[in-house]
Amino acid sequence: MNLLRKTINTVQISRFHRGGSIAIGLLFLALFSCVEEFPFESRDYKKVLVIEGRFTDEVGTHQVKIGYTRRLDEQQQEVVSGAEVWVEGSDGSVFNYNETEPGVYETDPLVSGTAGISYQLHVSIDDKVYQSTKQKLIPSPPIEELYHEYKELVVESTKEVRPGIQFFIDTQDLTNQALHYRYEWEETYEVRPPWPSQYEYLADLDTLVPRLPPLQICYRTAQSSDILLGSTAGFTENKLSAMPVRYITTATDQLKYAYSILVHQYAISSQAYNYYRELNEGNSGGSLFDSQLGTLQGNLTSLNDASEVVLGFFEVSGKSSRREFVRYEWLDKRFPPPDQYYNCSISQVKLIVEPGPPYEISDSLRYYVVGKGLEVIEAVYCDDTGSQNEECPYYLEALLAPKYCTDCRFRGTLQKPDYWIF
Repeated sequence: MNLLRKTINTVQISRFHRGGSIAIGLLFLALFSCVEEFPFESRDYKKVLVIEGRFTDEVGTHQVKIGYTRRLDEQQQEVVSGAEVWVEGSDGSVFNYNETEPGVYETDPLVSGTAGISYQLHVSIDDKVYQSTKQKLIPSPPIEELYHEYKELVVESTKEVRPGIQFFIDTQDLTNQALHYRYEWEETYEVRPPWPSQYEYLADLDTLVPRLPPLQICYRTAQSSDILLGSTAGFTENKLSAMPVRYITTATDQLKYAYSILVHQYAISSQAYNYYRELNEGNSGGSLFDSQLGTLQGNLTSLNDASEVVLGFFEVSGKSSRREFVRYEWLDKRFPPPDQYYNCSISQVKLIVEPGPPYEISDSLRYYVVGKGLEVIEAVYCDDTGSQNEECPYYLEALLAPKYCTDCRFRGTLQKPDYWIF
């Protein structure tokens, strides 16, 4: 098919003329992740209350979730609505939480804790009252460095050596207040379809128009889900060096174009550190809402019944964050271009274009876009200004493919993040 002879501004499309199919494949390996399973035996199931929350010194909204454990074969999460939730500080401060959605309670958006103050969570459900232990807010030192290096991962099952990029952080607390840390990350990266759609089909008008904006670059964001801990306890120097926080291989496409990672560092108490460490060993998902895996108790108790088991943890922590940007061309040359497989079947069709109002008939472009869910990659409209001949009759040739091959919105959003530098 020739490239565009004439730019399409608006084209009225009618009868289907003839069509063909072109099968085109692009390499792109499936998403690789490694999850270790732990052999737990579930005891006789008993519904148990779970309360999870975090309160930090960062100005913003702080959240508490309240619900019940569920069986491994249950899909629906039972949550607790109508509870009264508040946090009290040792300085006399009180922060009330409001229920923003069933089972989710949040503070006002301009709330923050203060370093050195101890905070305690209180929850009232019907006639029962629950509270956490008091925890002092430990300030988190700045993340001194966030950087990446080329690393190779050996896949245990196949002994395959897989190249990758490891992100590290360095941190040091000169005040010796922080010894234990929990880490979370948020990543954003560009996603691009192999055959971006250049034209949009307006079904109501049976009309093809240029796409504005183009669907070539979108942005996808993901967050960490694993429990990632670090500690300097027992070190001769209160410094954490080359702490690994994120590893990315060529089996995923995060680093194919442009990438950003934001790492959050939480300075936590020794009680919180020990709790998360045990939770990490017993549940790869990191949340007791998912299923009942034994009875790992946190720092919450019932004031009405000391024997009642309450799961979950209310964390009080200082927070610091750091962001890094990378492009593929900035990475170590030993890291090959990331690939992913798109199984794209490209259809080539030719349509007669009639002057005047569009014909509403089933064998038009509507059949491919509306009926089969395809999008127009390219189109050639030949208009010889009224004089038809063999070289240039009234027709439109178009290349079409499934949305996941043509529309970057299938995997992300067109809205560029405010912090994006590229």
